[in-house]
Amino acid sequence: MRLVTLFLITTGVLAQPTLMSEEEFLYLNDDMKAFLAEHVSSYHASSQRLHALVFSIFGKDGLGLTYGNQTTKTPIETYETRNGNCMSFTTMFVAMARHVGIRAYFQEVEDFPTWDKRGEVVINNKHMNAVVMVDGRVMEVDFLPYQNKRRRYARRISDTKAMAHYYNNKGAEAFAAGDRETARVNFEFALKLDGEFARAWSNMGVLQRHEGALQQAETCYLNAIEYNRFEYTAMSNLAYLYQATGREELAKKYASKVERYRNRNPFYHFDIAHEAHLAGNLEEAIHSYKRAINLRPKESDFYHAIAQVYYELGDSKQVEKNLKLAERFALTPDEKLRYSSKLDFLAAK
Repeated sequence: MRLVTLFLITTGVLAQPTLMSEEEFLYLNDDMKAFLAEHVSSYHASSQRLHALVFSIFGKDGLGLTYGNQTTKTPIETYETRNGNCMSFTTMFVAMARHVGIRAYFQEVEDFPTWDKRGEVVINNKHMNAVVMVDGRVMEVDFLPYQNKRRRYARRISDTKAMAHYYNNKGAEAFAAGDRETARVNFEFALKLDGEFARAWSNMGVLQRHEGALQQAETCYLNAIEYNRFEYTAMSNLAYLYQATGREELAKKYASKVERYRNRNPFYHFDIAHEAHLAGNLEEAIHSYKRAINLRPKESDFYHAIAQVYYELGDSKQVEKNLKLAERFALTPDEKLRYSSKLDFLAAK
């Protein structure tokens, strides 16, 4: 999924939202219930039902879902369109799982964020997945397409908090489309559901600043930081606001906090290196990958990535060295096999 926080903006028009109840938020229509009755409900053990549910959604002959990062949807919309982001998929999965008697919950995942740009809007993407409890075991069900894994902090959240995320996302999507009134209503819904929701406060601040209400924007950003001292997007927006209004000392204060956070985060340097690699700046990529490795020396993805750069430079010794380290720190047998296969290929060459 995307749990979004905004930076700035453009223009569009979406239908006016209404505040759903939790029952409406997780509602399944008759077609969905019939689908579950056919594919899942006949199994007695909860572990069998979970396997059947996952297979019926993601299996070769399942729903044929496709991942799209643009629009957050209800379970019915996700089922009917067969498309959604991970918030959409998680909400549909939680609703379906509960319908067939599986204990399922929403989970926020705090990893290093990724970024999108739509027009003049920069969107900070974060993640959500589901956790299920089956036969005394807790398992994650994740819908994000494959990407380099991130070590992360995750926590289970209430349905109400999940709804706040839903409305915050819908507000961000309306804002990116230029529909400021719909954005405002959705952010207000998110804050009505969770008055200490830092991301929604930050997004409301962006909206207020865009409308010229600078004092209200400042208040929103400060609220975001009060409720989450690690809400660095709000700090970045606040630094920009202070700079634009001539309060240089305050601008420097918040900008330096954001910079210190970035420089301590290995995944920030990893992403900088990845962008440099894509742009063909190989020496710059190696420099940033090394900074990431220094901060997190047991991350297999980092060694694999820097090995790819060395391969392009024709430095076979460094390729071998870093692939061996990637294999050493791999967490799963599949990962170890992937790296050992590359080492075998290198040796054969």
